[in-house]
Amino acid sequence: MEPESPDRAGHRRGLRGLPDPGRCRTGRAQIPFDDAVIDSTNSGDCKGLGDIDGDGLPDAVLGGTGGLWWYRYPNWTRYRIATPNQEFTTGHAAGGRGRRRRSRHRGPRTAPPAGSAGSRIPRPSGNPATSTWTFHLIGVAGNWVHDVQVTDLNGDGRIDVVTGDHVGYQAWIQNSPTNWTRVDISGRAGTGLSLGDIDGDGRPDVVLGPVWLKTPTDPIGGTWTERTIAGGWPSETASVVVDINGDGRRDVVIVPSESTGRLSWYQAPANPLTGAWTEHIVTSSIGYVHAFSVVDMDKDGALDVVFAEQGAVEREAGSDTFWAARGHAVDAAGDRHDRLAQHPRRRYRGRRRPGHPRGQLAGPPLEAWINRTDPAPCASDWNHNGAIEPSDVAAFVNDWFISLTAATLVADFNSDHAITPADVAMFINTWYDELLHGCG
Repeated sequence: MEPESPDRAGHRRGLRGLPDPGRCRTGRAQIPFDDAVIDSTNSGDCKGLGDIDGDGLPDAVLGGTGGLWWYRYPNWTRYRIATPNQEFTTGHAAGGRGRRRRSRHRGPRTAPPAGSAGSRIPRPSGNPATSTWTFHLIGVAGNWVHDVQVTDLNGDGRIDVVTGDHVGYQAWIQNSPTNWTRVDISGRAGTGLSLGDIDGDGRPDVVLGPVWLKTPTDPIGGTWTERTIAGGWPSETASVVVDINGDGRRDVVIVPSESTGRLSWYQAPANPLTGAWTEHIVTSSIGYVHAFSVVDMDKDGALDVVFAEQGAVEREAGSDTFWAARGHAVDAAGDRHDRLAQHPRRRYRGRRRPGHPRGQLAGPPLEAWINRTDPAPCASDWNHNGAIEPSDVAAFVNDWFISLTAATLVADFNSDHAITPADVAMFINTWYDELLHGCG
């Protein structure tokens, strides 16, 4: 298979996510991004990352009306994986240690059944750049599938698939690569699928926005019990399962995906089967978020939330900083599907779809925003200059007063979700200890 050669605009070096002075604190350094145009002629709803060629670096995957492609990092050479009857759209996931692609496309390659098809496209055993990728039909969901996640639900060592088709959710249990059992696990309408071991029993549970389903020991014959995380959310949401506060429990972050509202994370109780979840509102002004990730973007040790609104892309730092890149590093372009990798971290964008109220993407280019932030060596290096010095204390105290008067959590150094003198005392103790003994 010969590589395809899209016309690329190349790299634009040195772009930075510039802070919105009205929404972020000035004591933080800007996040440096390199902007790389992966493909100036191609676009699509499905964007993903995975080590396709086994070289230890994440490659890019794109699915749209023209087909499903992968792009080899770092030169972004394009290779075709598959061609749909109509288009690859909305839902996709990678599994099997980076060797497989599971996508959903409109119009299966076999005789088109009603609804949409879940498909499995394993990486060839040979060179993925030259070998043929073989399409396998997993099953037909019955409606337009929006959410796709992959995991081993029953602990048998095989990757299973969980989908949501706007009118319900399905688990596809793998008996063999060519034989799958469908289980309808919920009749809840909407979106918001994510996976994580909520109750700590070693099995990944299913989160559907403001509710979660406990995965039974036997996911085919067992009962999928729904439990409430919180009320007051629309049916269309996006969610991520992650331990936000480091207490060892799986918390849940929720945003609205087809309306405006708030970005919140819910602190898991000691017993998620019976206990109440505690809401922490990160921002009360957000909307139309179709994808987001929770990662440490500025490498300061605190988890951040990177989200893509239809119409803009922003970064929200969990316990310290709010960064808005609207109009700067992302050129005011929205992104329907946002994916991040650990190295390098990337963000994708494309042209807004004409007439769509929130700027849904329809056209090129496909772009990567590569995070070039160096890790902060010390927790008390508040001005991020790589040294522990009195100016760190002055910068923190200044930010503490700003947080106290502006009712923000920028200087919540002890992570108790309040601005109190204890934050200053803990910072000074940490600063003095790192000054004398170093960091780590």
